[in-house]
Amino acid sequence: MKMLRRIATILLSSLFLFQFAACKNTEAATITTTAEWEGPDVITYTTADESGYDLWLRYAQISSTNYIKKAQHYIGYVVTPDASRQVIDSAYKELLRGLPGLYGIESIPTAEKIDKTGALILGTASDPTVAEIASANELSVTDKDGYLIKKVTVDGNDVTLILGESDSGVLYGTFKLLEILSTETDISDLNVSDAPKIQWRVLNQLDNWDGSIERGYSGKSIYDWTTLPKMNDTRIEDFARANASVGINTIVINNVNSSTNYIDTRYLNKVAAVAKVFGRYGIRLGISITFDAPSRLGKLSTNDPLNKDVIKWWEDKTAEIYEAIPNFAGYLVKADSEGRDGPSKYGRTHAEGANMFADVLAPYGGIIMWRAFVYGEAANKLSDDICNQGYEFFKPMDGEFKDNVILQCKNGPRDFLPREPVSPLFGGMKDTNMGIELQITQEYTGQDVNLCYLVSQWKYYLNFDLMLDDGAEGVPTTLSRILQGNVYSQANTLVAGVSNVGDCEAWNDGLLSQANWYGFGRLAWDPDLTEEEITETWVKMTFNTNEDVVNTISDILYGSWELYEAYTSPYSMGMTVKVDGHLDPDLSYRNGNGTISVNRFGVGNNRNSTSKGNRTDATVQYSPRLAALLNDIDTCPEELICWFHHVPSKRVMSNGKTLIDNIYEGLVGAPQAVKDMKTAISSLEGKIDDQRLRIMLKDFDEQYDHSVLWSETMIKFFEQQTKVECTVKSK
Repeated sequence: MKMLRRIATILLSSLFLFQFAACKNTEAATITTTAEWEGPDVITYTTADESGYDLWLRYAQISSTNYIKKAQHYIGYVVTPDASRQVIDSAYKELLRGLPGLYGIESIPTAEKIDKTGALILGTASDPTVAEIASANELSVTDKDGYLIKKVTVDGNDVTLILGESDSGVLYGTFKLLEILSTETDISDLNVSDAPKIQWRVLNQLDNWDGSIERGYSGKSIYDWTTLPKMNDTRIEDFARANASVGINTIVINNVNSSTNYIDTRYLNKVAAVAKVFGRYGIRLGISITFDAPSRLGKLSTNDPLNKDVIKWWEDKTAEIYEAIPNFAGYLVKADSEGRDGPSKYGRTHAEGANMFADVLAPYGGIIMWRAFVYGEAANKLSDDICNQGYEFFKPMDGEFKDNVILQCKNGPRDFLPREPVSPLFGGMKDTNMGIELQITQEYTGQDVNLCYLVSQWKYYLNFDLMLDDGAEGVPTTLSRILQGNVYSQANTLVAGVSNVGDCEAWNDGLLSQANWYGFGRLAWDPDLTEEEITETWVKMTFNTNEDVVNTISDILYGSWELYEAYTSPYSMGMTVKVDGHLDPDLSYRNGNGTISVNRFGVGNNRNSTSKGNRTDATVQYSPRLAALLNDIDTCPEELICWFHHVPSKRVMSNGKTLIDNIYEGLVGAPQAVKDMKTAISSLEGKIDDQRLRIMLKDFDEQYDHSVLWSETMIKFFEQQTKVECTVKSK
């Protein structure tokens, strides 16, 4: 199985440590701008201590002196753009910041016009000089956020052009060029074009007005509402830069369990100050609102979405917000869930509630992000299994939501567990804008105590085929294609991620957790990007291009999700964490609602239509072809087998071992696998900076202790419940 192969990769990682070559540590030569770059090359990797604050935007000096010479020939100075356009000015300033660091020089020259080889010019087709070059070379960009980076000749001079359809496209192209240079990618025939496949690329923060963060494991909020609108440092701007660099174009700044302060007239100037910073990087600000704001803020007697006074209140409030924040994106709403007010209280459907907001936002081009998260009284009457409730609640409303409503649905039917099946809503809501909500902060996947590379998990979901073609030949109907609007037509597409950012020095308390933030942005831009492309680029930009560094850190990341899964919830068996905190093991509350079910007969929950006795028939929510696959224990994918079936402990799996022996092997081997990850990181001493190396070693020590706790707790539990002794010995 893939899981076991990846765990084996981690367990065997120490075998490769002795093959790593020592990194050169000679001084870099003095750099001059010249076309003669093929002389003796000097390779130097920057190993000065770093805190991690600069993320993947470090712009450390390029390791190869020949590459620097070549880059300076093609990109030797920057032609000054129109500084009055804030987003393009941000792109220009990013070049003035990035190029000197990459070249190892004090500053990059600038000029008013092209006067020699090596010019870098940026802009849109509305800029006369750019338009002239683009027209002469028959170049164009059609997507709003798309860009083209191309080496062209102007009056006999080599010129690099960054062309965007919009100012944001220019900014994205600028970050792409800096990525190309940072990763030392060949630029001899530079010709790169790209455009996002998703319209709304959203970061959902769970920050609270008091500075705390729900499900935040990296310190307090970066927003100090006591001092805003005054900015005390550049952290908010650096936050915007980092998000824009990976293509995120919308940030919802507050918790879905929200305070009304964010839309309170008294504080809108504070929120507007943040929005202004975001706007300089092409990012629109969104706000999570409480459904009952009219009664809480407006003192109305009802929050009924069809009440004319409620509608008028929201119209006036929305107009006020757009007056203060012209780049406002729209509202995010969590309703009728976990005690929150919602349309059901007033006898209205969620479509009626969402559509009221849609009408209010439509004149401004805003959207309503409506969470398909309804756990509680409104949904409990539909099914005893919480994992079935979302589909049963929303499916009858398919086709009733307006075009600027996006139903924001979690990747699985439960709650961001280590592994679940894809939510059936993505295949069932054929006439509704469906957006996915992923959780970057690791609430159920180890938080910042355990390394868990979620790009691996997300690619599993995105590549999952919901088999909506009913057996017809053609392209698989993967979740990725559904989200892009390539299976069913969508007026708006969206990928959202719950943020893992806090005010700690490195933004994330687990240093390697930065990769999840970066990877989310890349996948929100293009869900079809490969895991390898994302991972290797992040490692090169965050550390350096040394082959040993890239291979070692990449391999550790690749194996981390399935390793974490192996010692906490193998085979998608459900929730095993404490209700309070969602970090440590708790196996005492087994009730079928997505939680673990283990006894002497086997492991797992019967969510199929074929088992005898108690079952919840979750498979009927999927397409007939997929349901047939999941219903049969012999064809159900093994990684999901305990989600849909109560599997006999002695069932022989595809690798020839029994289910229980596979579970025990994963549990027994986990602590050693974590040790091997630490050993692998240790091998990079001298190849990356000491400060971040020490941080990562400490992180792995903490994860080792946690993996021991999980391993011992889970083994004891399985022995007690299955009556099968663990005979696997640690190596």
